[in-house]
Amino acid sequence: NTPHKILAKVTELSAYSIKIEAMYLIVRDEYAVPFEKIFPDERFASIKKGGYTVDVYCNRRNIFEGDTVICPIESRDGPDDEGRVFTFRLKDLTKDVSTISKIYSSYDKIIAEKYSELEKRTAEVDAEIAQKKSQAETDIAEKYSELEKRTAEVDAEIDAKKSELANLQEEIFSAQNQLANLNDELSKIKKFYGVDDEETVAEKIPVEFHEEKNFDEYISYWQVNLLCGVRLNPLHYRKEVLESVYWGLQTNQLILLTGNPGTGKTSLVRALPKCFGWDDAAIIPVQANWTDKSDLLGYYNPLEKNYMSTPFLDALLKFCRKAKKSGDTFIICLDEMNLAHVEHYFAEFLSVLQSDRTIRLYSDELRGEIFRELKFNGIIHSEDDTEINFDEERFLKMNLDERKYYLQLCRMANMFFKYPAQFEVPTNVKFFGTLNQDATTLDISPKVIDRSFVIRVEKFEWVMDDADVFERVHDFGTNALDFWQEFLKPLNFPLSNRIRNVMGWVLSQDVIQKNLYDILIASLILPKVRLDASNDEEKISALKNFCKDYPYSNELLEKFMTSPDGKEIDYWRA
Repeated sequence: NTPHKILAKVTELSAYSIKIEAMYLIVRDEYAVPFEKIFPDERFASIKKGGYTVDVYCNRRNIFEGDTVICPIESRDGPDDEGRVFTFRLKDLTKDVSTISKIYSSYDKIIAEKYSELEKRTAEVDAEIAQKKSQAETDIAEKYSELEKRTAEVDAEIDAKKSELANLQEEIFSAQNQLANLNDELSKIKKFYGVDDEETVAEKIPVEFHEEKNFDEYISYWQVNLLCGVRLNPLHYRKEVLESVYWGLQTNQLILLTGNPGTGKTSLVRALPKCFGWDDAAIIPVQANWTDKSDLLGYYNPLEKNYMSTPFLDALLKFCRKAKKSGDTFIICLDEMNLAHVEHYFAEFLSVLQSDRTIRLYSDELRGEIFRELKFNGIIHSEDDTEINFDEERFLKMNLDERKYYLQLCRMANMFFKYPAQFEVPTNVKFFGTLNQDATTLDISPKVIDRSFVIRVEKFEWVMDDADVFERVHDFGTNALDFWQEFLKPLNFPLSNRIRNVMGWVLSQDVIQKNLYDILIASLILPKVRLDASNDEEKISALKNFCKDYPYSNELLEKFMTSPDGKEIDYWRA
């Protein structure tokens, strides 16, 4: 109920009532605040007065409708539907011009200050707008520059793609021509073998690997299968290479495929089993840091009581198990053998292959000790066991050290099952090696060469022709080996017993080809050639004379007769 002084406006004036509208609450004479901010939900009650008219009273006090007045007010609670209202007394109304002027002057000052602030803020906003406009223009210019640059790049990419598309169209056209040529070759092949359009060459020529009477057809079938049937990219190999591989597979020799990188040595090994439905060949990459047989066959680690195996040994054991149950041929290939010294890691294994073919991984005594320890701890019961007798209940009751030992025993048992102390390599497990002839590789020792069947693989484009069939010749005479031995005397190339045995076995077969001698010379004699061009002129002449009647061998000889330095004539440096 504290009275308040307000600045109000007379909104209605009649004979019996007056209404005012509160505009400001006067805090002090020169300062006021908007009334509605302080009392937003309250209102004024109109005043009615009897006796003499209100308007006459106001006129006497110089108060008229629309004038600004000052008066004290009091608040009271109105009816329930009206809430709180303010009331005033008519006699308290006054036109205090001085106070009103001060208040309006104060507001003029405030308005001036606000206007000044507004102008200042406007200037700031204008500056900010100008800055942002400038920044926006700069950003737009940069974006436009980037857009132009990107447009140029896209145009260049489009041009490159157009050029690439043109090249692809040329390649497609070329591939279509090659496909047409292959179809022509395939038609010739089918015509040659009398194959109907609905048949395949493989169906028409069901040649078994060791069916000697069909040797010519076997080689032709193989060559056709490599060209047309093994993979999307045809493999081209001259028939002498395939014949060499065939005869190499008949021996216990390591078959070495030598040649420049990219001539298809590894591809030939991969494709060979696919032609005849054998298991895929195991390709083992040789590493340059291989130094002994443990890199090939692994070793027993006495600290961990476990055998540290290698990919080669795992593949060998897998193929040995299969070979005992199957007559198929299983192939393991050491890829890029001469990245490391072959005689360091492979010579001992190679010697075993040409003796009793028994590989020894560790001693029988050690295997016995392992078996006794496993049996004593209940892991296995006999040497014929194939599964671990794992006692889970017993394991859960063990402390940490006992569990570690128990798990070590389980690993020992796995080794016991998987890696025997020794095993025999069946004769239908064959070994290939690929050798690159470049500056990054090492020479092959005479010991390894003497135990190997060496085949040079070169790039070759084969086109089938109706007359592409081999003549069969059945008699080369019985003294061929003695003749060769006599002929090679000037070269100081004695035929070792090993080579004589291989050549003798091949020449004793019923199937004798016109170029069989040529194959044997290229694979067993020429790899031994290492001559000095300046000091071995007689030997070089004798070698040329020896090979002149054998086209394939003579062609190889011509290629490595010209060495880069003009001094050394070396099969392995050609």
